[in-house]
Amino acid sequence: MMLLDSIFKQFLLCRRTISHAMSRFLWLGCLACLPISAQCQSEMTEQPSTKGMIHIDQLSDYHENQQLKVDAQVNIVLSQRMQDALQHEIPLTFETELQLNERFNFLGLNLTRDRVHILYKTKLYYFTYNGLYFITNLRNGQTQSFESLKEALNTLGTIDNFMLTDLAELHPNTRYTLKLRLKFDPWNLPSPLLIETLISQDWHLSSGWHDVTIQSPSSWY
Repeated sequence: MMLLDSIFKQFLLCRRTISHAMSRFLWLGCLACLPISAQCQSEMTEQPSTKGMIHIDQLSDYHENQQLKVDAQVNIVLSQRMQDALQHEIPLTFETELQLNERFNFLGLNLTRDRVHILYKTKLYYFTYNGLYFITNLRNGQTQSFESLKEALNTLGTIDNFMLTDLAELHPNTRYTLKLRLKFDPWNLPSPLLIETLISQDWHLSSGWHDVTIQSPSSWY
């Protein structure tokens, strides 16, 4: 009897797993067959939906322990389509890009050059079996879990005490431009969704470049 009971439990577990996988597969298949008639498009536009956006609310620099550091807060709102994908355990990848440009004069020409260029990606995903959201920084491999999407997005959009460069690498009496951009990267999506990103604005989320000017002093000491 114990053997039969164990086999029955394994059967139920396998059936639940297969059912979940088939549900996700059918959902992706439906996305690939989106209606294209004018009537269907009209019905879709009449339904209320959440519009996505990314906006940089704050970007600031400071120096500490002979290092130039950055704080930033980015407001991220996912479109309804992105939220639906997340609920079906499809990861969403975001790209954070930081630049520090140096302005200089050469033979009477005002030029700029990159002193620092940092780009890293962060993956946002959801597991239905425990109801938790996760973000993984693909630059350092660190993963955090959250009970709500709001908490996950707030952490994803927070840059705190980020070391940009050593002050010794910067020239005195020089103007620098600190630039930040955060955007959604669609290239890791499954093929049906990747095709949809080419025609739908629901997946085009980017903060655009936000910048602040830094004037280095004669000496950092």
